[in-house]
Amino acid sequence: AAVRGRVEIVTGGARVEAAADAYQQVYAASWKQPEPFPAFMPGLIRTSAQRQWLRLGIAWVDEHPVAAQLWIVANGRAEIYKLAYDEQFKAHSPGTLLTAEVMRYVVEHDGVHEIDYLIGDDNYEHAWMTHRRERWGLMAYNPLALAGLAGIVRHAAGSLWSNFRRPRDMPVATSRT
Repeated sequence: AAVRGRVEIVTGGARVEAAADAYQQVYAASWKQPEPFPAFMPGLIRTSAQRQWLRLGIAWVDEHPVAAQLWIVANGRAEIYKLAYDEQFKAHSPGTLLTAEVMRYVVEHDGVHEIDYLIGDDNYEHAWMTHRRERWGLMAYNPLALAGLAGIVRHAAGSLWSNFRRPRDMPVATSRT
């Protein structure tokens, strides 16, 4: 039987809820950890649609969503907020195909002058982007206050845990938020 694939880009209207459900379905079938606040992503999708910022790309095989990407477009910029694909369809590169279609859409339809993957430094990002910016943050704690001391301990413990879990041949990511 022939497999039918299609790409849908939802920006608002009646398809927002169904697209949000498809996004959730893809995310659940992906390699990613479950969201700690399950209502956040559907809420972000709805809010972005209300403000006309939403570009929610869904790749379908037959009537099954296999990849999903949430892009937020405003002020001539497209920010790729979250993406996922169904592990079962990995060999078919649905995420790559979806990225190409959403990128074409935001350039041709929205006229964006900048596309940003936001944080991270994954290899696939280098294939799509021409420039890379580092973002740095500053954390400050008052060690004389109990809350500040607790913050220092949490931060130090998190750093130690990250270093412990990282394979020795894996470089440390250089971009920060």
